[in-house]
Amino acid sequence: LGFVGNGAGLLQPAAPHGLLRRAKGGICSRPAATGGRLGGSAGVLGLAAADSIDPEIAEAREAGKLKVFELDSFTLLSGEKMKNVSVVYEVHGTINKEGSNVILQPTSFGTSHKDQRYRIGRGPQYTLDTTDNAVVVMNLLGNGVSTSPSMAGSLSMWKYPTLHDNAVLMKRLIEEELNVKGSLKMVFGYSTGAMAALQFGALYPKRVRRIAALCGTAKTTAHSRVFLKSLRLALCADPAWDASNETFTSRPGAGLRAAGAIWAGNGLPAEFYRQELFLSDDDDGGVRSLDDFVEDTIESFEGMDAHDVLAQLFQWDTADISKNDKFKLKLGDALGSIRALTWLMPCRTDGLVTTADVEQELAGILLDEGGDASSEDSKELSKDQARDASQFEVHEIPSSWGHWAGDPKRQRQGFDAEWITETVHALLRKARV
Repeated sequence: LGFVGNGAGLLQPAAPHGLLRRAKGGICSRPAATGGRLGGSAGVLGLAAADSIDPEIAEAREAGKLKVFELDSFTLLSGEKMKNVSVVYEVHGTINKEGSNVILQPTSFGTSHKDQRYRIGRGPQYTLDTTDNAVVVMNLLGNGVSTSPSMAGSLSMWKYPTLHDNAVLMKRLIEEELNVKGSLKMVFGYSTGAMAALQFGALYPKRVRRIAALCGTAKTTAHSRVFLKSLRLALCADPAWDASNETFTSRPGAGLRAAGAIWAGNGLPAEFYRQELFLSDDDDGGVRSLDDFVEDTIESFEGMDAHDVLAQLFQWDTADISKNDKFKLKLGDALGSIRALTWLMPCRTDGLVTTADVEQELAGILLDEGGDASSEDSKELSKDQARDASQFEVHEIPSSWGHWAGDPKRQRQGFDAEWITETVHALLRKARV
């Protein structure tokens, strides 16, 4: 599944453990820069728009409400180095002296910290209650707020960081920037944010006590990869796509519209459309028909920066918490290394991340996947009782919203939001024995 659908794709596997390298000559030479942005307005999906610098984000940074963790250099899993990396984050509530009340939330595909605010606040009505907790929302690289290709106007110098790289940055953020040295109270994530949460738990098992992973797996499913490729091919079919340099020479409006239509058809299940859950009645007139809904979804994609979309699709497509030298592509070992109490929350109707997908991954923890039992990695896993799966529970979201159920901020998702809030609060009341 080549990354952009050309002959070699952007990546080729590196020996011996599946780390990803850029194919020789596979990235692009940069066209004239078109300027950058700090973030954008949210559409019906909460997708970050790229039309202009978001005044609210710029003002928040200036006032110190929105924080930036700056790194002069950051070495990626691929071995390449990113220079002048900015990780933008937002803190809700007050971090206590021990740092034991911190909940860390990485963003998901197409969203920024702004899109997470609806579930954060003081009081039990919020999923992430800041009465006694401090919630840190970290913008993943490539989302248009933290360091992203749109800030240079092309992909020519982009190094394609993975979710693994973002998990490393999550740890560095809490340790170096926030001075939190103990274990986090919870890492909470939806979709690719859930995958980043699981990656964090696998890499740093002593640094988190709970994980809430909504609509996410430890490794991108085959069905999801086909879906992601359809989005990439739709974007790169636009006349603005320069295949030889692998960049967009102008804004690919037709490609973004096509990708938006694909998103509407695959992110939501047939049951959602059969029940006409897309209909709504808000102050702006709401969604009165199927055509209105699909057009709203398309317009959300039209507002995105296409280079950022490709960067984020890459992270999703290549996600695998075992694709590193620590776990050597042994997914059961990687999942088994997680010591946090971990509640996995797939949606009953999600076609991209099914309950069966989640359960199949968990079954792999108890399987003997081979390998050298005398290796240092195997000894470490044995000491940590890596084959114990008692830390995991599967809680299926009883929703007709498919993959969107994990992000219930739209009209007619009141039940989904309440269910998730109650389930997360139950997780926070528990401690692993």
